[in-house]
Amino acid sequence: MDEEPEDEFAMMRRLMRRMFRQLSLSQLDSLRNESFVYGFSLRTGPDGKMEISDFGNARYLEKRKGLGERQPLTDVIQGKGEIFVTMELPGASEEDVEVDAKGSKLIVRVGGERKYYAEVDLPTTVHGSDVKWTLRNGVLDIVLKKEVVRNIEV
Repeated sequence: MDEEPEDEFAMMRRLMRRMFRQLSLSQLDSLRNESFVYGFSLRTGPDGKMEISDFGNARYLEKRKGLGERQPLTDVIQGKGEIFVTMELPGASEEDVEVDAKGSKLIVRVGGERKYYAEVDLPTTVHGSDVKWTLRNGVLDIVLKKEVVRNIEV
């Protein structure tokens, strides 16, 4: 049975409370001259259930000493023979982008003035050597070829 809208809003309220608990007053005071971003997106997954994914750099305050890297808003779409990944990277330059895919994991690093870092769990394994990407107007589009698994009967 689908979740009721009240349940989804309660889930969002819990997520917001957790986010604000992570940002203690002492951390906020020490970050007075730093910028940080935190947000989340809601979407209906393929199974009809609500999915919440967060993005930004604020959730890593406890793990990192600096706030140099942001986590971009990311969409993953599975096609027949390919996986399409789109990331929002405002201010990123093409020469600063590094894309690496191994197995069912995609790692994107962006250096330069605005730094980004993302590890994306892909729905299936991909050919790491066959990664194509373009960056236009702060939007990174990545196309990954799915690895074909063949069962050989003996």
